[in-house]
Amino acid sequence: MIYNDKHMSKFFAKKLLEDVVRMTSEAKTSHVGGCLSCLDVVSVLFTKILNIDKKNPKSKKRDRFILSKGHTAAIIYSALANKGFFPKKWLSTFIQNGTKFLYKFTLFTMLKTFLISASIIASFWISIF
Repeated sequence: MIYNDKHMSKFFAKKLLEDVVRMTSEAKTSHVGGCLSCLDVVSVLFTKILNIDKKNPKSKKRDRFILSKGHTAAIIYSALANKGFFPKKWLSTFIQNGTKFLYKFTLFTMLKTFLISASIIASFWISIF
């Protein structure tokens, strides 16, 4: 099958859906609805619109993406993993105490390519690259 943009976006959305449901279920967190409510937008942005490059994440020509929805971190982590910015297996550590990665709204200091912040009231912004 030849994948055009429409198929890629749907395929990517399906991967996001699977990841988010698994991540939130395993972490026993209740924020799956917020993630699913922006799934289509995130899928289209990451497959068709955003100018991002995992090989050059700090490019001056990169796009920035701001999501003001702190409890939807799982979908952003999934999108970044599915775009190859870090190993997908890291998603299994979502909201696990004692992990260095993906603990709630932890900064992406390991990758040093993202600016992520979330306040106590879940005002979440992410500047990708």
